[in-house]
Amino acid sequence: MLLADVEARKLRRGHVRAIRSLPDPWDAFSTLKGAMAPSSYHSVIKSELSYSDDAPLPEVIKKIWRLRTYGVVTLNIDTLLSRAFAEVRGLLPQHGVGYALQKKIRLMQSDKQWIINLHGIVDDEETWVFTREDLANLFADYAYKLFMKTLFLSNRVIFLGIGADDLAIKRHLDELKTSGIPLDVHYWITDRADIKTAQWAAGHNIKTIFYPPAGSDHQTPLLRIFDALDGHIERYKAAAPVTPSTPPSNVALTPQEIKEKSPEEARAILSSYAAKVLATKNKVDAENNYENFLRAYTEAVNHAALIEDFPPYNVVFGCQLMPPTIGGGAFGRVYLAQKGGNKLAVKIINNNVRSDRIMLNSFRQGVESLGMIRDAQIPGVVEIIDPYEIPPTTIMEYIEG
Repeated sequence: MLLADVEARKLRRGHVRAIRSLPDPWDAFSTLKGAMAPSSYHSVIKSELSYSDDAPLPEVIKKIWRLRTYGVVTLNIDTLLSRAFAEVRGLLPQHGVGYALQKKIRLMQSDKQWIINLHGIVDDEETWVFTREDLANLFADYAYKLFMKTLFLSNRVIFLGIGADDLAIKRHLDELKTSGIPLDVHYWITDRADIKTAQWAAGHNIKTIFYPPAGSDHQTPLLRIFDALDGHIERYKAAAPVTPSTPPSNVALTPQEIKEKSPEEARAILSSYAAKVLATKNKVDAENNYENFLRAYTEAVNHAALIEDFPPYNVVFGCQLMPPTIGGGAFGRVYLAQKGGNKLAVKIINNNVRSDRIMLNSFRQGVESLGMIRDAQIPGVVEIIDPYEIPPTTIMEYIEG
């Protein structure tokens, strides 16, 4: 009998090692669930996550709610987010889970803050999504798919603590991209600086905000980023036009005369004029004058937007583009470039953005956000160097690898 017990323990340990060696966590949980009695499977997971009921709340989680976040969608099943909300706001949030979203889609139109635990809550095993079979069932749920598409089409999403290319998220973004529906810009705060991440994000109109963790400490750099954003987040606002760094000068050439210049010369001239127009102290007057200027110089502006990856059209605001592109999508394309011996990343927004007020506003808001983070001098965060609007372009630091 004792020998049988020893052999049974060896068999269980071998099974555990085999499960741990599986590279895909969805497959690992599927195997684990199949190897255990349902009651044991449920009790083990609940036991592992029971800490969240009384564990100290990380400051970064409380900061999420101090940023006036309208809602949080999480793949975690613990209680940390709800506890943080109760501590910061003094009340309980509106709440939903992935398997029961039929009546929760309207939460995104509500003024009340909310939490959606897409993969369930710890106290209700019927809501859990751990296995590949669970995920397939969730993906097949119409209300869930509608909620996720509405989330990305109607909100500004910031990914944190999860990759935007995570299987549970990636599928929805891929489907929207394939359908040809233009997405507003979203943001991904990440410590991943590899080129594959950058290319995937750019292809889905997701701007990455990179931070280097201090060893295993992710909370400190994240709190710095959140402090920089605090007080600047609004549900929607019309962003101001981008003021170029080009020295301002008075309008002296006609649109036809500018068209006779090279596109690079035209960009410099028009940006200089724009800087002068936007320097008007009254912001309303400045923006009205700027719109009138763009209308009057439409042909010259279109000429300035001529950019290719071959000479002589491959120099953009002094940066020589180095094809092929290192990223791109419906919103624009990204090149590695050189200027003065330095490597830079140049994102050139597609021409149709200039005539689409919503997409142009997204570009301007993105420039504002990146400029705000730059001005906060957060160590290690990739900085925007120069933004322009004729044509819409951002020049940023280039991170190797």
